[in-house]
Amino acid sequence: MRPRFRLLDEDLVDRIITDAALVLSGIGVEVNDHGVRELLAAHGAEIGDGDGRVRLGETMVEAALVSSDVPEAVSDSYRLFINLLYCGKAVVTGAFTIEGFAVMRELLLAVRGTAEALAARPPALFTCCPTSPLRWTDEGVRNLVDCARSGIPVEIVPVPLTGFMAPVTLVGTLIQHTAEVLSGVVIAQLAQPGAPLLEELLAEKHLLIADHTRRHLSAELCFPGPVIDRTSRPRWLEEGGRTLGERAAAEVDLLLADAAPSPLDEDARRGLEVIMAAAARTAGMDKLPAREA
Repeated sequence: MRPRFRLLDEDLVDRIITDAALVLSGIGVEVNDHGVRELLAAHGAEIGDGDGRVRLGETMVEAALVSSDVPEAVSDSYRLFINLLYCGKAVVTGAFTIEGFAVMRELLLAVRGTAEALAARPPALFTCCPTSPLRWTDEGVRNLVDCARSGIPVEIVPVPLTGFMAPVTLVGTLIQHTAEVLSGVVIAQLAQPGAPLLEELLAEKHLLIADHTRRHLSAELCFPGPVIDRTSRPRWLEEGGRTLGERAAAEVDLLLADAAPSPLDEDARRGLEVIMAAAARTAGMDKLPAREA
């Protein structure tokens, strides 16, 4: 299981959620967007008269909190499976358990074919997180070591919360953050001496003007596009007053129209399906969720 930090016991958490649901069903929440109000009403919400308030029934809240996709035990490998199946770019991912990494590595091998090809051109980068302050969980450190030995790049991401899980001063937090990152680098290098590092980053201390950055900046960083409208309301109305849902739907249609076919050959696709289906059966699923062709 992934590590958990708890300040509240389970009974109190359940009570808080129950009482919050009562607030939503009794008092409700103010929603002024007409399209969102219609969406909520279509799914059973009670719409107030003239006050913009929407009351959400208990069943609506419960339905939103229940995963209808895959069991937690294979949620890490399934999201990687979907990315590998439909996306030709390398993705950032991570394993939630020690056992989950083995399935994810098999998926990566199905795409690249051999361990050597995987290490030479990995289609994924794993996030491995130390737990502040200055601690590696069994899951985190084992994933770090397994990635290093498999030639899979990692990003080490501490999350030291200033004044809580780290010193209250900025410098103190940075010292702890750096120590946690360096501990991961040491572990990775000992597990697999010569594990690749970003040489230019280490030499220059930044990548702002690197050739790689300038070559890929405009295409790789996602700046707010047509879905996020930051114009004033008068200008928004003048330009047609499209709702967030309408702009999002139009962008999805555009992306689908321009989408390139999956670069995977049929053998790789079948290999991904076999590996993921076997993992899903181990987690209690009869078959994988249905997907559009």
